[in-house]
Amino acid sequence: MGILGGLDVGFGANMQIVRTNYLVVNTSAEATTAEMARFLALYNTQATQNAAGISGLTCDYVMSESHAPSDASSKTDPTVIETIDGAALPIAGAHANATSPGYNVIAVLSVGAATLNAAGTAAAAVPSALNNVSDFANSDLLVALAGATTVDLDFSDNVKKGRLATVNCSELVADIAALLHAAGTATLASATQLSDSGFVEKGNSTGAAPVAFSNLTVADTSIAVVSVVTLMGTGFA
Repeated sequence: MGILGGLDVGFGANMQIVRTNYLVVNTSAEATTAEMARFLALYNTQATQNAAGISGLTCDYVMSESHAPSDASSKTDPTVIETIDGAALPIAGAHANATSPGYNVIAVLSVGAATLNAAGTAAAAVPSALNNVSDFANSDLLVALAGATTVDLDFSDNVKKGRLATVNCSELVADIAALLHAAGTATLASATQLSDSGFVEKGNSTGAAPVAFSNLTVADTSIAVVSVVTLMGTGFA
């Protein structure tokens, strides 16, 4: 997540430009929130270690567009988005399933998306990401401000207060899903490397060799990255 600090305007101290990345995965079956969070950790390690130095592909959140977590419940894991449609994507490091983040999305500046191979070394742009997706997201903000809480059920309390904490990329996620389903799946559920005993992250206190993302069963083009750049305001309502 990249943040550009206070803008040089009258109320700039309360505004930020924020980039948020989401890892979207076509799972083979329902995984637990812990398995999804560990999958995200291993993916991010791979992204930062890529020979090209493409840390811009590291992600803040993970979501399956095919299966909600098997143990989905409110506030389970801050990085795991528990819905599958992309209609309420959290911004700026907020808990993925929280309801009172205390800031507001003023505008969606840009949206991009690409599918990746399992090694993260090849990508293909998602066509709809280049065609008015940010227009759709910005229009949805206005609809939510008018009180249409069906747009954003998880954040209905904030909508009632005129505060917006998520963006709606459901149309983009639907297009991504079509591409991922045509390619294959990633196995998160019951994967040994993602289990309590089998998961070993880089930098662990024991010095044990970390699990490599390449050890997981991940088909090429079964994962994608969505990147959303937003203008945020802490006092905007």
